[in-house]
Amino acid sequence: YNDATNGIDKWTTKTATKFATTSLTAAEFTAISSESALTTAASGASTSTSTKAASLQNGQVFAFKTDAGKLGLAHVQAVSGTAATSGSITLNVKIQK
Repeated sequence: YNDATNGIDKWTTKTATKFATTSLTAAEFTAISSESALTTAASGASTSTSTKAASLQNGQVFAFKTDAGKLGLAHVQAVSGTAATSGSITLNVKIQK
């Protein structure tokens, strides 16, 4: 987030991605193999006004919509660190072509 070399403040282009929670399980996320299934599962992000994906937990699946209108899903594979310490997050992502 605040890395001196690659942190958000160094990005030249920032876009307004919207986020929404889902009730999908990791297995349901993995089973999605078509664009129509992806857009149906991620449809909650179409009307979302949230610009943050906060308090992420291992196994959680959330939907998102990019500034370009692409819908997607992200599965939280691993989270390390805390709000007070450095950490990392590993995501599996599926997005419309």
